[in-house]
Amino acid sequence: MGDLIGQRLGQYEIVAILGRGGMATVYRARQVSVNREVAVKVISPDLAIDENFAVRFSREAQTIASLSHPHILKLFDFGHEDDVLYLVTELLPGGTLADLIRQGPVPLKRIDHLLEQIASALDYAHRQGIIHRDLKPQNILLDAHGNAFLTDFGIARLVAGSTGLTQTGSALGTPAYMSPEAWQAEEIDKRSDLYSLGIMLYEMLTGKLPFNSESPYKLMMAHISEMPPHVEALPEDLAPEFDALIQQTLAKLPADRPESAGAIADTVHTVVAGYQAGNVDRSTPSTLKLPVDTATPQASPTPQQANAASGSLAAAPARKFGLNPIVLVALAALIVVISAIAFITGRPAASITATPTVLPIADVIHVDPVGPDEFMILVAQPEQIGKQPRDVTRFIVSNLTETLDTSIPFSTLHVREYPKVITSAEQARAAANAASLTINCQKA
Repeated sequence: MGDLIGQRLGQYEIVAILGRGGMATVYRARQVSVNREVAVKVISPDLAIDENFAVRFSREAQTIASLSHPHILKLFDFGHEDDVLYLVTELLPGGTLADLIRQGPVPLKRIDHLLEQIASALDYAHRQGIIHRDLKPQNILLDAHGNAFLTDFGIARLVAGSTGLTQTGSALGTPAYMSPEAWQAEEIDKRSDLYSLGIMLYEMLTGKLPFNSESPYKLMMAHISEMPPHVEALPEDLAPEFDALIQQTLAKLPADRPESAGAIADTVHTVVAGYQAGNVDRSTPSTLKLPVDTATPQASPTPQQANAASGSLAAAPARKFGLNPIVLVALAALIVVISAIAFITGRPAASITATPTVLPIADVIHVDPVGPDEFMILVAQPEQIGKQPRDVTRFIVSNLTETLDTSIPFSTLHVREYPKVITSAEQARAAANAASLTINCQKA
């Protein structure tokens, strides 16, 4: 699918690109029948890889369309034309919450206003039995008056469904906002969304994330086992109240988190109003504790969660050997990606640091070559571990592609999937050799 500007999808004339990511491209369009501007989200054709995708797409779109709330972005229409799947939504001119946060910490009064709207929409969706799964500032749109609207309900599950990742044991979401249970690919419920909301609250208060690392492993371990840092850049007599709220909302165990998004928003409103009225006595540490949800079943905690919940990090042996099998699978996937990623080009290799011996690899699969002066990131399948093989390759490819699209939009790097297990540099070299390519850089 090329650039759609100037073309029509049904009754929608595509006018301009609003944004592009690994999962979809969003266009500004004009709905001819009523002469209004709308946003058209075109799902990446790479995600529609199985014959049932269109059926799932239609089902998810109908679910999203059934949501009726003042602060959930309205879905007007959806369609399937040739090989193009698209959603049509209301077009808002105010940018995203992420744009607002990039300007620095958000004023307390505005945080109070935005959080009330976001929490109301989130609680409504939860009452309908719908979990967002990818709550983040980029999915909070703003109108011309600065009001907040949630968007992209169900998109994470829809995209995961196209890659065979909807079953338990798959990690869904955006890494910086994923709950500990989402990182560990456990079954999630509404409390995972509340954790993401807590990350967003911290980010609005401080202008930065509580956990941030370029290493996926370090980021994962921070969410699973580290307590968030103290809230900074706030009036001294206000910070303890927000610290207590953040600590509870970002609790490692879902059962320790507040019972609803509304409870979080109400607490923020009370604290902000009390501070502005001068009625806050901070002579003693905050004992703020919100009610928790006792109706939702709770899975047994992992060693990391249990240690974090008690206020201490896991001891070194526990951190090394106490991870559950899903985390081990995730770590194995990361290790394999590091060892099996190769930058491949048609030019002669500058150097090959590993031994030049090329070992045979059974049924080597050929991938489409890249052009001159272009490079490829080839992501191999992770090795099966135990009785729970995990095909996470497409999930990794999707996230890498989205990161490159966002950070280096004109990059000559192309991320492609190699649908076989590669566990060594020799196997990676054999795959490249079969395609008459060279490896410039391999195995870190």
